[in-house]
Amino acid sequence: MIKSAVDNARDSCFLVDGQGRIVYANNAACKSLGYSREQMFDMTFFDIDPGFPPEMLGRRMSELIEKTTDIFDSYHMTRDGHIFPVELSVNCLSEGREDFLSCVFARNISKRKATEEAIDAYKISLEHKVAEKEKAMKELAQSQSSLIKASRAAGMAEVATNVLHNVGNVLNSINTSVTVLEERLKKSRMTNVQKVVDMLPRSQKKLAAFFSQDPKGTQVLDYLTSLSWALRTEWQEMQNEIKTLAHQVDHVKNVIVMQQRYGSAYGVKESFTVEPLIEDAIAMNRADLKRNSIKVERRFDVVPKIVRDKHQVLQILVNLIANAINGCSENKTGQGDSLIIIRLYREGENRIKIQVEDNGVGIAPENLSRIFHHGFTTRRGGHGFGLHSGALTAKQLGGSLSAESAGLGFGAVFTLTLPLSIQETS
Repeated sequence: MIKSAVDNARDSCFLVDGQGRIVYANNAACKSLGYSREQMFDMTFFDIDPGFPPEMLGRRMSELIEKTTDIFDSYHMTRDGHIFPVELSVNCLSEGREDFLSCVFARNISKRKATEEAIDAYKISLEHKVAEKEKAMKELAQSQSSLIKASRAAGMAEVATNVLHNVGNVLNSINTSVTVLEERLKKSRMTNVQKVVDMLPRSQKKLAAFFSQDPKGTQVLDYLTSLSWALRTEWQEMQNEIKTLAHQVDHVKNVIVMQQRYGSAYGVKESFTVEPLIEDAIAMNRADLKRNSIKVERRFDVVPKIVRDKHQVLQILVNLIANAINGCSENKTGQGDSLIIIRLYREGENRIKIQVEDNGVGIAPENLSRIFHHGFTTRRGGHGFGLHSGALTAKQLGGSLSAESAGLGFGAVFTLTLPLSIQETS
C-alpha cells in the first residue's frame, strides 16, 4: 500500500544509495524527467541533478540524530536538456548496519520561481520607478523654480505694460490740455492791452484832453471795460484747464506709485464720495469727448461714501470712459448723437455699481468672453491692456468688472461693482 502511494504521488521520489546510484524512481519522477524506470536504474542522481551535494548521500544515522531531513532548492535536467527548478527534501534510510539509502523527494517549483522572479523584476522595476520619480520630482522642483522666476518676470512685464497704458491714457489728456492752453495763449486778448497803451499820449498833461476831446479816447474806457471782462473769462478758463492738468499729473504720479506697491499692500484705503471721482474721470477725458462731439448723461443715485483706494477706482473709470469714447468714435452708422450714460447706484446693502454705457460700435457676441483677456483688442492701434488691467484692479479692490452688448452696432455697457466697506455720512 505504501509503495502504491509513493508510486502515484504528485512529487517525484527517488531512492539513492551511498554512491549516488538511483535504485528507485516513482511515476512522477520518470514523467517529469522523460526517462523510463529501467533507464533511471542505469543512472546516478548526479545525472539529473549535477549540483546535488555528494555529502548528502550515505550518511550514518549518528550524523542525523539532530536533523533527519534537509530541504533546499536545486535544478533538475530532463532527458531533452530542459532545466527546471525543484525543491528537494532528503531523508536518510537505513538497511542493515552499514548500508544507507537517501530518499529524495523533488517538487517542481517552476511556478514559485517564476513568481519570485516576477516579484524581483517588479521590485527592480519599482526601484527604477522610484528613482525616476525622485529624478522627476527634482526636475519638477527646478522647473517650478524656473517657472516662478519666469512668472515673476512676466508679472513685472505686465505691471510695466499696465503702467504704460494707464499713464498713456492720462498723458493723452495732458497733451490735449497743454494744446488747449497753447491755443488760448495764442488767441489771448492780452496783446490788446499793449495796443491800448500805445494809443495813449506819452505826456500825462495830454491824458485829460485825450480822454475828453479825442474820439479814440472816449472809446478807450468802453474798450477797457470789455477787455477786462474778456480777460477775466479767459483767465478763468485757463485756470480751470491748469487745475485739470494738475489733477492729471497727480493721477500719473499715483498710477506709478500704485504699481510700485503691486503685490503687497496695494494702495492706501480712504473714505471718499464717488460722484466727484466720476466727474474727475469725465474731466480727464473732456478733450476727447469734445473733439468727438459726445454727450455725457449722468444718472446718479445717492450712495454712501466707500472705503477703497481712490486712485485705483479712478484708473478704472478713466479707462472705461476712454473705451466708451473709442466705441462712439468708431461707430460709422451716424444714427443719432453719440452718447455716454454713466449710472451710479447702490445694489443691496453691501455693494455699489458704476455703469458706463455707450451707443457706439458694440461688441460681437464671440468677443464678449475674451474682452478682458490680456492683449485682446478689436480696435485698430489698440493694445488690449486697459480692460484687462481694469478687471485685475477691480478684483484686487474686492469687486468685479463685466461687459454687456447686444452685438455690433448696439453699443456696450461696462459695469464696475465695488463693495462698500461703508462709512455712512452723518
